[in-house]
Amino acid sequence: MTEPNPAEKTTSLTEFVTRNDKVLAAIGVFVALSAFFISLPLKSLSSLLALASLVATFPLIYEFARDLLRTKSSWPLLFFSNVFTLFIGYFVWYVLIAFREQWWSQMHKIVFWTIFLGLLALYRRFLRRHYQRAFGYVSFAFSWRFGVNSIFGRKASYSDGLDFPR
Repeated sequence: MTEPNPAEKTTSLTEFVTRNDKVLAAIGVFVALSAFFISLPLKSLSSLLALASLVATFPLIYEFARDLLRTKSSWPLLFFSNVFTLFIGYFVWYVLIAFREQWWSQMHKIVFWTIFLGLLALYRRFLRRHYQRAFGYVSFAFSWRFGVNSIFGRKASYSDGLDFPR
């Protein structure tokens, strides 16, 4: 983590918010979406949508915190960041507590897909590294292409590794 420079002047709340207005607006949009999803009548779907929108805020909160730690903060900025962090934390806590029975009934699916997708990512990374070391390239079978770059979206050629009659 980067330490704030002691020779640097303190950043006011206005300067910090002006510099990070888009990140703060995006965090607000995702939290508002989560609050909207909580009020939907279908509780099993609304709880998953609320969780998904809250999970989408985590990279944005990371950007906010990273920029905050890099700056030498004034006391209004520290107060704002602490209140903002408490607000987000209490909202996540509320979503998890309010839908406790839905989380308990869906937890096995969430755990399964989290572990499966994590293992799939590690497996693909290992295979890609292994084949690059062994052959110097990634073969066609292990590189996924979608859309226009796929063999179905363009005319397949001999460089794809497929044998087509001439």
